[in-house]
Amino acid sequence: MPTKLSRCNRLFVAKLPFEISAGELREFFLKFGEVSDCYMPKDYTTGRPKGIAFVSFVDPSAVDEAMAQIPLHFNGREIVIDRAEPDKPGMRGFGAYRGGGGGGGGGAGMG
Repeated sequence: MPTKLSRCNRLFVAKLPFEISAGELREFFLKFGEVSDCYMPKDYTTGRPKGIAFVSFVDPSAVDEAMAQIPLHFNGREIVIDRAEPDKPGMRGFGAYRGGGGGGGGGAGMG
């Protein structure tokens, strides 16, 4: 019986070079399994890449295979990957998936 983690078929990828194309990233991840989608969000105001991506695989076991190969290097640069789990119903956020941890906010409160 598959584990809960193996049902995830999408990776969150960070620390990507800004000049990378979706095709290059797709080609890189093909060694783990058939890639069904590669989404690289851009900054809304500048239109420049954010240096992150979401890579979806046909077979969820490809995610397990990629996670087993950490650390990964792309063009000589270490990249960060994590499972991109679907958000729980009612949660808001970036797209329908989230990946990895995240930095905390900061700053002083008012008052």
